Amino acid sequence: MKILQLLLSAVLVYALAISICCAAEHESGLKGQIVFQSDRDGNVEVFRTNADGSNPVQITHTELGDENEPVGNYCPAYSPDGTKIVFNRRGKGSADTLFVVDADGNNLTCLTSRDAYHSGVDYSPDGRHIAYKSNWDGFWNIYVMDADGSNIVQITHETGEDLNTRGGWKQ
Repeated sequence: MKILQLLLSAVLVYALAISICCAAEHESGLKGQIVFQSDRDGNVEVFRTNADGSNPVQITHTELGDENEPVGNYCPAYSPDGTKIVFNRRGKGSADTLFVVDADGNNLTCLTSRDAYHSGVDYSPDGRHIAYKSNWDGFWNIYVMDADGSNIVQITHETGEDLNTRGGWKQ
């Protein structure tokens, strides 16, 4: 039993260690579940698992990219009620697009259509809004939108140095 626990812990540590995005692991509004990104299948995908590393489930399934055009799903975050996961997807020949999917992997919905890079996505405590960092205007800024992707508002207005932060909410 002890060996199994150590093995499960090692798998979880490995999965979190290869996450390349800020705050890639994120606690859900439901205790005991985390969501993270991993390239264990050769592509960066979103997974969820119990906090002890047991029962990992792959949520996203994207076609493989190549060395010149990496494809993947990054920066996943649970909605406060644990029913949705928001993340950014980098596709072949394009920048990132924000998506939301049910926690079981069903009902994938595109939230943004502009060709830009996004990171640091996070739900508001009530689940009605999403904050994220994007370079839509050529500079990294914080944006907030409704959870369905409507009513996008630019919060910061950087015009020089890159913004070295991410969107987030105080509980």
